[in-house]
Amino acid sequence: MLMFALLRMKMKNVFNLFISCGLLFGSILLSIVVQEYFNPQKDVDRPTLSEEVFEEELNRIYSGEIVEPSFPEVPVMVWWTPFSGDTGIQDCGKHKCYVTNEREFLDHPNHKNIFFYGTSFSEYDLPLPRPSGVDWSLLHEESPKNNQIFSHEDMMVLFNHTSTFRKKSDLSLNTQYLDSIEDITSSKYYKPVHVKNRYMKEEGYAPIVYVQSGCEAPSNRDTYVQELMKHIPVDSYGSCLHNKELPSEMVGSEQMDNKDFFNLLSRYKFVLSMENAICPDYVTEKYWRTLSIGSIPIYMGAPNIEDFLPNNKSAILTKDYETPEEVAKVIRYLNHDDKAYEEYLQHKTHSKIHNIWLKNQVQDRKWGVSTEQQMELGNSVKHFQCMICNRIADNQKYSSKGFRPAVYRADSSHYGCPAPKNPLTNQVDYNDWYFQDYLRMKTTAKHLRSIVTNRISISDEDLRTKIRQDWTTEFMLLVQNKKSL
Repeated sequence: MLMFALLRMKMKNVFNLFISCGLLFGSILLSIVVQEYFNPQKDVDRPTLSEEVFEEELNRIYSGEIVEPSFPEVPVMVWWTPFSGDTGIQDCGKHKCYVTNEREFLDHPNHKNIFFYGTSFSEYDLPLPRPSGVDWSLLHEESPKNNQIFSHEDMMVLFNHTSTFRKKSDLSLNTQYLDSIEDITSSKYYKPVHVKNRYMKEEGYAPIVYVQSGCEAPSNRDTYVQELMKHIPVDSYGSCLHNKELPSEMVGSEQMDNKDFFNLLSRYKFVLSMENAICPDYVTEKYWRTLSIGSIPIYMGAPNIEDFLPNNKSAILTKDYETPEEVAKVIRYLNHDDKAYEEYLQHKTHSKIHNIWLKNQVQDRKWGVSTEQQMELGNSVKHFQCMICNRIADNQKYSSKGFRPAVYRADSSHYGCPAPKNPLTNQVDYNDWYFQDYLRMKTTAKHLRSIVTNRISISDEDLRTKIRQDWTTEFMLLVQNKKSL
């Protein structure tokens, strides 16, 4: 009995000792957790995240020090050709990044991405050799008129992230000229057909207006308009095919958003809405402005323009007709039949928007077009920077845990445009400068792909010579064989 009592006492002491040790361990663990929460050890020696931290680290690197970055999880992203004024530490929600216009930061150990602005891109000014682990990103909202090198697959596959007018771009800008669906339905500038008829009858307005001052374009739009003018009157206010004077207060491209200019255009029944290049998804203010003022666009441009129509009957598409003369016949018919004419304006008169994709594109867009929208949502450049920031930082985070990083790579669907053609013959014109430049850029893209992927060292002079030789050979073969691309 005594032995049993002693055993019970011993077990009780052991149990109490076990409980005491458990409480002591729990207290220590809780103390560590609380200390880490309120005063994380890993941040004790870290400065406040700022632009100055990265600048100071870069200066130390240039002075010969081996620098351990204070914020290794914050990628550095460099604009090779300065475009955005929105630089410094970027808070992108999930992650933070440092964006800069200073090329020196290519030497920072956190450097992970280079931005290129398409219009300023030059094959003779590139950060070569390209380091492994550094992404290339392309922002190019303009058409190939500015730079035809992106029309080619060999160039586009060198980029990891893109923001262009193409639908398949990573951050598509295909509605960059449309503030809202209300612009299409609003009656702000709309004039009924009887008012337009009065301007024609009493003030001598032509049924069609053309306003264009960029007279050299890959689409050769002036060639088409000049032929159309042989079959129907066109008032041309711009410097291209000029035959009518703008009021002095509207002269100059800076006035093209002037409400008086919009009111002037809205007096016309038809507006020639001609893009400067023929590319899928490239739809600009020339089209949206015509819809907004309540005139019928005579449209030449994106071959898939149907994707952007408010409804099936809201524009006259030149690609649907064999010749400008056929287009003129349609316009003459509509010009003399008010009821038929008004069928093309039901987006104005009845808010008829059947294009669900278009509605969703504008509604779901995360970035702003107008100044007011940009103040609320931010602009597309900011969103593009943050999209890449989060992609790269996510990859760093998951790679550190042993996961395979996501792979991002562009292709021709992110920009690629066809070779320029004569709009009257639908054939390439070998004497056309834009066609020759298109071919030269095709050759250039092929060489750049080889140079970048194989890490080849080549001087600017040697590259120019190779491009010139190969371009000349390919061009002569095309001309001799009468081949097209």
